[in-house]
Amino acid sequence: MEKKNHNILAIIGLIILFGSIYMSTVLKIPRFYVFFCIGYLIIIDFINYKLRKESVIDLLFKKSKIKATYFFIIGSLISAIVVDYFYGVLLFEIWSWNNYTLVNWIVLYTIINFCFILLVYGTYKIFEKYLDDTKYNKYKPNHKLREKLQIIAFIFLIIPLINYMIFGKIGTNYTMIFPFLSIWLFSDSLLLEYKTPILLRLIKSKHIIYTLLLSSLFLVITHEVANIFSFEWMYVNIPFMHYMLYNIPVLVFIGWIPLILFCISFVETYIEKTKKI
Repeated sequence: MEKKNHNILAIIGLIILFGSIYMSTVLKIPRFYVFFCIGYLIIIDFINYKLRKESVIDLLFKKSKIKATYFFIIGSLISAIVVDYFYGVLLFEIWSWNNYTLVNWIVLYTIINFCFILLVYGTYKIFEKYLDDTKYNKYKPNHKLREKLQIIAFIFLIIPLINYMIFGKIGTNYTMIFPFLSIWLFSDSLLLEYKTPILLRLIKSKHIIYTLLLSSLFLVITHEVANIFSFEWMYVNIPFMHYMLYNIPVLVFIGWIPLILFCISFVETYIEKTKKI
């Protein structure tokens, strides 16, 4: 995409973003989030384009990278349906989406989901540029580690189901962290084929932890605060629900961290795949 087109797209993104905020804060319309995510992604991608010369929007629309884009679409769709819908909404009722129709569900797991994953990655990368300058040695794929991560990811994925079969819904809200960790570790097992996975970076560098915490705080504040005016999504069965900060359960701030780890790992895997095509 030409520089001029990036500038035009950024202006459109600002209009969409502020329009979505107006929908939520003033009009109280619980359907603001799709516009919020689209506008947010465009702005974050523009900032990354200016600061880091990287645009994931450009990558998505390159015909030559279509195979990698299929990986991104299918992988993100499966992850969202399994974790958000099957576990979070259908089975455990941890959260709910405000009077969603079939069309709303389709929009959620396609447009919103795709934009969300990319904007989380883009936000993290902006913080990383200024907070984490760690240089990693050239990484050689560790196939044994990949197998171990995939086994652990599978175990984490079924822990809530095992708990549900044994105890019913007792304690299910405490096990919801495991599906999030599962999709992150599985994504890391794919990423390590190309570069140092996020898990090893967390072990080797304290800077990534600072970057992760600040990114998480920023994302929680921007997304969750925008939602408290119209409640497009509502937390129903979060542990320690009585501990709230501006009508947001405190545990939500922690719960975003494994979600962010997944988004970073998954998009980096996607980007590395585009380089091989």
